[in-house]
Amino acid sequence: MKSLLIGTTAIILTTATPALAQDTGTVVADAEQAAQEAAEDAETLALAEAALDLYWPKGNTEAAVDFMLGPWADRMLDSPIRDLAEPFRPVIALYVNEMGPLMEALASLEDDFPGDNEDSAEADGEEADGNEELEAVQELFGDPEDIDAGIDLMLALYGDLTIRGLISDEDEHFDERLSILRDVMDKELPAVLEEFEEPVRAGLVQVFADRFTKAELAQIAAFADTPAGEKFAANIFTVGIEPEYFAGIMASFPGMIKKAPPLVEALEERMAHLPPMFPEPEASEAEEAYEACAQIEDEAERETCQTEAQAAMEDEWQPTPEELDEWAAEYQAMADDYRQQAKDRRAELAAEAAPE
Repeated sequence: MKSLLIGTTAIILTTATPALAQDTGTVVADAEQAAQEAAEDAETLALAEAALDLYWPKGNTEAAVDFMLGPWADRMLDSPIRDLAEPFRPVIALYVNEMGPLMEALASLEDDFPGDNEDSAEADGEEADGNEELEAVQELFGDPEDIDAGIDLMLALYGDLTIRGLISDEDEHFDERLSILRDVMDKELPAVLEEFEEPVRAGLVQVFADRFTKAELAQIAAFADTPAGEKFAANIFTVGIEPEYFAGIMASFPGMIKKAPPLVEALEERMAHLPPMFPEPEASEAEEAYEACAQIEDEAERETCQTEAQAAMEDEWQPTPEELDEWAAEYQAMADDYRQQAKDRRAELAAEAAPE
């Protein structure tokens, strides 16, 4: 009996050993692969952080704020008002000449997006006037010729003055106030900006790692380390507030606004067979209570009723901690899925680029 037990045990061990060895080998291989992937991810993140320095160098937020409070602010304050105001002339004319038709086109979408304006018009028994929006804009701003004449008059009176000069005429302590503001910002702002910058940079590092391959990140980082790259990084935050850039944006508005009404009309025509994208939601109890408050004749009682109903409506929109956790989990799952897709795509690109 003892011999039989020993023999049976030996047979079991003999047949099980290859499987055990195979399982152990698989575990080791999986661990090695996981370690290799972790190392590659770490290398990718390091390259992404180096590449990020081209777009958002560490500490550049503070440098940008210093620039805006210092040289840029001084240039704006000390430039002739004529130079600052001229880019707005076509914008004002734009509102008078083009915003009316645009508003009219947007108003035509009220059938798809019903709102308070439609309800009030029906309540008053009024019909929409095709030129109502244009007339309202022109009534607000005046005729284009009058506007040009008004701008010319203002520039003739104040065009050669500066903003600093105008403010200083009203406040003799303006320069001292500005100096105090800059001093406080220099001392207190860095800590505030650091709290803002660190998590934003961390998120952007992950985005860079997802969007670019390791080879691309290495090229970006290499440029960031050159004198031209350093100069580019130092200026990227402030180019958007330069007058020339702003003037270019202003100059593009008239053409964009002119093309907007036909675009809205085309969308409306193509979507005419579809139900509204955002149907009018059913009113909540708090909203119904707020509407009912309008029927109260006593003004004090009506205001009290509306205040209480408004507070109830705000409470309805406050998410619970559980809802916040659920939203956070959903966004985290979306981010994880996106990162996995980016990782898979990088692997596909690497496989396609590998020599056969």
